Amino acid sequence: MSKHYFFALLFLLLTVVRSNAQKQFVSGYILNNRDTLKGFIHLREGSLTHQFCDFKTQINAEEKRFTPEIIDGYGYDNDRNYISASIEKEGVKQKVFLEVYIKGTISMYRLDGGFVLQKSSNFYPLKNSEELIIVDGEQYLQEKKEYLGILSFLTNDCRGYKRPIPLKKLSYSLESIGSYITDYNKCSGLQEESILTKKPLFSVGVGLTLSINGQNFFIGSEFKNLTGDKFRANPTLGIGLPFYLYSPRISNSYAFYVEPQLTKTSIQHHNQTSIDGNRNDFFVNINYDYLKIPLGVKYRYLGRAIIPNFGIGVVTNFVLNENQKWSRDIHYTSKGVIESQDLIPYPLHKKIFGGWGSLGAESKIGKRISIFGEFRLEYGNGLLDKSLILADDEVQNTIGYQFIIGIKTR
Repeated sequence: MSKHYFFALLFLLLTVVRSNAQKQFVSGYILNNRDTLKGFIHLREGSLTHQFCDFKTQINAEEKRFTPEIIDGYGYDNDRNYISASIEKEGVKQKVFLEVYIKGTISMYRLDGGFVLQKSSNFYPLKNSEELIIVDGEQYLQEKKEYLGILSFLTNDCRGYKRPIPLKKLSYSLESIGSYITDYNKCSGLQEESILTKKPLFSVGVGLTLSINGQNFFIGSEFKNLTGDKFRANPTLGIGLPFYLYSPRISNSYAFYVEPQLTKTSIQHHNQTSIDGNRNDFFVNINYDYLKIPLGVKYRYLGRAIIPNFGIGVVTNFVLNENQKWSRDIHYTSKGVIESQDLIPYPLHKKIFGGWGSLGAESKIGKRISIFGEFRLEYGNGLLDKSLILADDEVQNTIGYQFIIGIKTR
């Protein structure tokens, strides 16, 4: 694998990043007095989506901010949509944008991580506060589950309604309450699903990555006088096949992530020391294939054409096709003789476990294709399986890093 391809792809990534460093606007609309005005909406997630939206009539036009007091709602084409409503928050009526989840006899909305139901023209925020209780001198936080009473009150008028979940077991979650309301609306004979509920519960993204990999293996002070306390691997190129699991109904920001990566590791190490007054040159040559499988969660900060992201997780590294050669040259100063010896290598761990964290950014280059770059830092246990030889295995660790670029679908 040529490094020229890596740097060519890196140059392309930087070009895209430079040309797209602004807010990300996508096709959408605003609603006002029953009129729909098509244009472009600033893409974002989080609490700000309930407070205002930034809108352009044309992609190159000047943006304008709209609040719930000004318009009746807004939405993204084939995606989330919001309506303006007056909701009591902290004892005060406030105008907010509610994210539509279900439309029907009972409509369901999301607001700042919570839920709101609507029946007829009345809105009912679903509360699930906590109270402190003391049992045998121990303090606990217990859910009060006020939302169960509201659900029971709103759904007790449909004869023949078979609840999908017993009410007392209903958790305070989007899917659990949503399933309950959907079945009630089917019983009542009036239901119009929102765009959001028609989305798949899960979707998968795949990609292809190239990486530059570096590793430092700290082998413990016990061998400091022989081989030194650290091996440094030569930088190598790797290839990976990342898979991303999204839940579009809940959030486009989070994704579960796994990426099998294959690379080679090469260590050429030399250490010089003095033993019994004679100079000793130790040489270590280690080569093996490296199958790296990181698993974790990634979060994307939506809202701009260049989307920052960070990730965290665990990793398992498999050592394959190991090939080692250890030797030393002893310089007998008094005799003027050099003696060369082949040494028995230490066995390597077949699996190296660790954790990783990453920072990166991505940008769309097509409707369903993105290009991305990432820096990843990894910390794990050691390389040498000294426990097979020594009674007391000294603490070892591995610090690895990767510079990754790639493309992926979404």
